[in-house]
Amino acid sequence: MLNKIASVSRPFVNTATAGSQSKQESVALGALVTLNPFIVSDDEISNKLKGIHDSQAARQDVASLYNVVKNIVTSESLDLKSPKPIELVQEVPKSGFMPTNSMLKEIVCQMTCKAVDDASKAHVSVMEILKMLNSYTWDVKAVIVLTAFAWDYGENWRVFLTKGATKDVLNVFSVVEPIDPKAAALTSNLVNLTLQLIDLIIELEDLFSNKAYTAKDVPALHDATRGRYTYWAILALLACANQNAESYGGIKHQVLVKLQLAVLPHANATLVEIKCQIEILEVKNWRINVFHNPTDILELLRALIFPRYTEQLEIFDNTANKRVEAEVLKTKNLFLFISGLEDIEYVISVLRSIHDSLTKEEDKHDYKILWIPVVKEWNEAKENKFLELNAQMPWYVVHYFSLIEGIECLQDYWMYLGKPILVVTDPHGKVTNKNAMPMVKMWGMEAFPFGALVPLPQQWKWFWNIACNINADIEKWKTQENTYIFIYGGGDSNWTQEFSIRVDAIKNDSNITKAGITIETVLINIKSKFWEDTEHLFLDMFQKDHSMGVVKDILTLFSMQTEEGWAILSRGEKVLKIDCNGYLMKAIREFDEWKKNLPKQTVEVAVEGHIKKKGPLPLHCRRIQYDNIHFDASLIMPCPEPTCEVKKMEIESVTVRYKCCHGEHDHGTENGEVHHPPELPKTN
Repeated sequence: MLNKIASVSRPFVNTATAGSQSKQESVALGALVTLNPFIVSDDEISNKLKGIHDSQAARQDVASLYNVVKNIVTSESLDLKSPKPIELVQEVPKSGFMPTNSMLKEIVCQMTCKAVDDASKAHVSVMEILKMLNSYTWDVKAVIVLTAFAWDYGENWRVFLTKGATKDVLNVFSVVEPIDPKAAALTSNLVNLTLQLIDLIIELEDLFSNKAYTAKDVPALHDATRGRYTYWAILALLACANQNAESYGGIKHQVLVKLQLAVLPHANATLVEIKCQIEILEVKNWRINVFHNPTDILELLRALIFPRYTEQLEIFDNTANKRVEAEVLKTKNLFLFISGLEDIEYVISVLRSIHDSLTKEEDKHDYKILWIPVVKEWNEAKENKFLELNAQMPWYVVHYFSLIEGIECLQDYWMYLGKPILVVTDPHGKVTNKNAMPMVKMWGMEAFPFGALVPLPQQWKWFWNIACNINADIEKWKTQENTYIFIYGGGDSNWTQEFSIRVDAIKNDSNITKAGITIETVLINIKSKFWEDTEHLFLDMFQKDHSMGVVKDILTLFSMQTEEGWAILSRGEKVLKIDCNGYLMKAIREFDEWKKNLPKQTVEVAVEGHIKKKGPLPLHCRRIQYDNIHFDASLIMPCPEPTCEVKKMEIESVTVRYKCCHGEHDHGTENGEVHHPPELPKTN
């Protein structure tokens, strides 16, 4: 066994220079405002640390160094009666962090050279060490001081090393005079508590360095007082490093009590809170990821309704009066009926008709309705209401009497604002329609399976229902694929008269008759019930489901009521063009220029080509007016012009009139820029 005095053993203090050293300590105490860390507030200590720490300090790989040093300190357990050889781990890898010898010597000197006989002087020594280590993160500061403590450790305790010990970390092999067993026990306990604290500091710093954890998402992590914990860890090591147990015993005991009763409990509680917040964040991110890319319908339902690791989903089949097995759900296309408990009786009646059709038609048995009640706070009254509504539903129902876990995702990604919605999903959990409720109310099973895109016949059903009320022949014409229907009108009688004469002439043109094309016309009077029905339909749809694309089509039609001339062109029941900018009038005026393209081209293709060739027409202001109808004028009204860049109309008067000039007035002219018209739909 080899015994020698380390090159960094405790420096000899010359009594001749003691007075000079005492003066130097006085200067240090004056430079650093003294305080007793055992009686001041934690915030005051934290404030003292702010000016001596670089918050942008780079991370260092101290894991290997810490493992070696911790092993050195803990292997002996400060047991003086039966010392055992230290089981050293491998040397610190060259890629790991290793403090310089000169740095360790300076810290050892701060820990052992000064005659620290009260808490205020101990505080100054700790602050001096922290100033020296200002460019390191808090965990690295603590590990460096622990390394210095371990380096000087061999002079204080009997340490026996195995062959091939780590020279970078420890080169001390010495035996000193016996130490008081009580002091040794106190020091041993304090070292163990300090190591626990350093473990927590390292874990907190690792979490803090993770850029995925922002202050908004994990506030406890960014509020964690890692600096204060490091301060107390260094103060504890400072107390343990002094070999004069009698003079230093008071501070050792004070630090031990502080760590036991305050610092460690606070650090542990902080870490628990941080981990809870991180878990909440990770579950939230999991729910968001599932909403965007679910693996199957079960995962989507868990993310929407239940805690993350729920094994058994509380979903019941009211028809069979039993719980629905997970394997059964995996094969179903689900219509997720999501609502509160109030005012949903009408929706239930609508969905009952859908359920009846799904049940009767064999090829639709894999389509099921699932009710998901959304209730912020459940109580006995609401549970009774749930049971009352549940009795009216012959479909699947969720039994979960807490606010559903994915409420934020439901609001953010499916735009649930409290009114009933119907989300359509396939067995893989893919959402094909975030809200099919308006579609179901308007078209029922005709829009099945309620995807985001409605087949054109269903999309324009509202229009044909209104149009057929003014001319019964329309019902027959719209079923004929090669029949073109011009529905037109306007406030200028000269315009409507010219349009009528020109279309009648086109009807009998040889190019039209040879192509087997039939043209029909319907004139809408300005005071026709057609406009009243359109207005009522628009207001009803807009106030309930103003995000629907159908609403914009209705708005476009309704805005034409105030135009001097307008026209709608359809081929059978496929609406091709709703126009109030004069494109259709221009096209029929110039019929001779494009009729030669028939029958090689359809009418709509020939018209579109002609419009493109001639170039765009200037836009004009679009207006909407409501008469004798109570309406909330504060609502934002989108402009019906597809090419408009303003997007929303301005209120023109208190009688609920809206106007949009598509930004033309912003350019200082009435006509403004010329805009290209939207293309006609392409036909196969």
